[in-house]
Amino acid sequence: MLIPNAQGASGRDGAYIPLMHQSACAASEKEAVLKVDTLLKKRCGIDSAYLYSKNIYIRQNRNANGEYCVKGSVTQEGFERYRAELAAEYESIMGEIEDLNDGISYIQKKEEVDHLYQQVQRLNEKIAAAEKIAPIAVKQIAETKASLGEMINAAPVVNFKVTGCNGKYETACRLVFVSSIQDDSSTVAYQWDFGDGTYSKLKNPVHYFKQPGGYKVTLQITDGGKKQTEVSKRLRVSAKPKSGVKPNAGFKTDKKVYASGESVTFINLSSSKNSKVTEYSWNFGDGANAIQDQPKHSFKKPGVYKVRLVVKNSDGLQSDAVQTIRVVHPAIKYADYGVKFNRVVRKFGQPEKSIVKSGTLTQAYQYGNDWLLVKQNKIECRIQGGSFKTNLMGSPKDCNWYEKHAASAMYLSDM
Repeated sequence: MLIPNAQGASGRDGAYIPLMHQSACAASEKEAVLKVDTLLKKRCGIDSAYLYSKNIYIRQNRNANGEYCVKGSVTQEGFERYRAELAAEYESIMGEIEDLNDGISYIQKKEEVDHLYQQVQRLNEKIAAAEKIAPIAVKQIAETKASLGEMINAAPVVNFKVTGCNGKYETACRLVFVSSIQDDSSTVAYQWDFGDGTYSKLKNPVHYFKQPGGYKVTLQITDGGKKQTEVSKRLRVSAKPKSGVKPNAGFKTDKKVYASGESVTFINLSSSKNSKVTEYSWNFGDGANAIQDQPKHSFKKPGVYKVRLVVKNSDGLQSDAVQTIRVVHPAIKYADYGVKFNRVVRKFGQPEKSIVKSGTLTQAYQYGNDWLLVKQNKIECRIQGGSFKTNLMGSPKDCNWYEKHAASAMYLSDM
């Protein structure tokens, strides 16, 4: 609105309330008005051209240089429209934050946060300038670039590669699936689907495909903010050529003789050239079986057991190995193979006098808390804790003699 002169403007019956003034001169009124616009924008931040239809421009007299001089005023009505525009811009920025939190990926996050922070800064500058003209209800957004980044939980960016087998995807081939993740969360959960009915929750799992064919492998990532991203790749798995070489089955144990009830560890020595041993089948000879590569087993009764191991490789070929295991009663085992103590049984308090029959040397073998008293390589008696027990191989009469004379005050002393 261009009014002919100041007197004319005052005659508009209070149609406007001026809030800020700015003057400028130029060769034409149009150029002067544009200059006034530029100066007002610089001073108060108003930068929407349509708002100036509510502002007043008063034409003044020409100056000494013959230029047209125009005085511009920001009106109350124009400022109210500008204040509404600032409020809308505020809501737009807050809505953009919400939108980004719903669908932005981590790889886009930095650029979007930088852009959003620039918008926040520009809005805050406008609000600060507008507050110098008149009170305004719109508040500045008190967010830094860092806090904006924390407000936005981006979806993870996920990828993976497959290594192993010299770049070939073959059955029974050890393939390593290596994940690659970009995310702003400190924790992520992995869910692999190999497309063959098997799954994994490891970060970099190892997998063997048993059958040739096409498989869709999918990795789904869920971050700490419950955002999910998944990526899939298709693999063509071919049948691995058979080597035609049987595996070598073999095993050993750490000792030659075991006591009944004692745990036996079977150390697997099997191997397979140009292939992998994939199956193990153990038969312990006492009715028990196992399929682990290095099982543990205890035999309940003394005896000689024939243990058989059958192994099969990834080519479907197999071989076996057989060994015998000797299992004896604990008393026999330690009498034959235990640590020998050349000691005699004496009565407590009488270390000089042996209560062993005159001329008889008794040896003691210790296993755990038990002792065996042996005379001339024959087990005579067994002491279990503080009590005498009859010999498990019989009941020699001499055991009663030990118990009668030693009572409960027995101990073993070096000869």
